[in-house]
Amino acid sequence: MKNIKILFIINLIFITNLFADCKILNFGEVQKSSKGFFKDEIPKIVDYQAYSSAKPRLVKDNKGEYQFKTFIDSYNEFFIYIRDISIKTCETNGYKGISNLDIKFSTDDKTYYFTATLNYFN
Repeated sequence: MKNIKILFIINLIFITNLFADCKILNFGEVQKSSKGFFKDEIPKIVDYQAYSSAKPRLVKDNKGEYQFKTFIDSYNEFFIYIRDISIKTCETNGYKGISNLDIKFSTDDKTYYFTATLNYFN
């Protein structure tokens, strides 16, 4: 549980330092960017995506034996998947960036469940 709290604290620290770009997952809202002295560019949300995943706590290794998979490992796999697929989608469709990334999780005796939602904007 301590590792989970540390992970969320690290995420909160990065939230305030991220800028909108396809290469960066922005956890916060879309910010207005200034083009000049009198004209502001107002970004518009153009697409919404939702993802979900269920990761078992016990997985078979190469020898066929069951190994316990930690929450951090499962969260990391899910986050990397979300990062890769959202960046690829953003670049393919010509969006300016990714915003409002929200990852939630729950657990039971056998499985870790993850969901993520995010927006693309121009």
